[in-house]
Amino acid sequence: FLAHTGNVHCARIATKSGQLFATGGEDKRINVWQVHCARIATKSGQLFATGGEDKRINVWQVGKASALMSLSGHTSPVGCLVFDKDEEMSVAGSTGGALRPDR
Repeated sequence: FLAHTGNVHCARIATKSGQLFATGGEDKRINVWQVHCARIATKSGQLFATGGEDKRINVWQVGKASALMSLSGHTSPVGCLVFDKDEEMSVAGSTGGALRPDR
């Protein structure tokens, strides 16, 4: 798997499973990512977060080639996450049963 070599211009999450999302970039590539969970921040529509086997939450912005931040602290894979209504904080749950708020 190769990451984009330039800016990412669009991203879509699979609505049924929530475990796949695709990105398209100025490098004319389409990448499909498999994650445990992915959520789009609905207020701006510009932020999205992913969680998975690496026990991290990655927060992305449409149009940026790399994650804005990568949050760690879970001791098992991240299985679900949600943004608060102001998109200033996320809460993630791990497959081990832990809930963790992150800013």
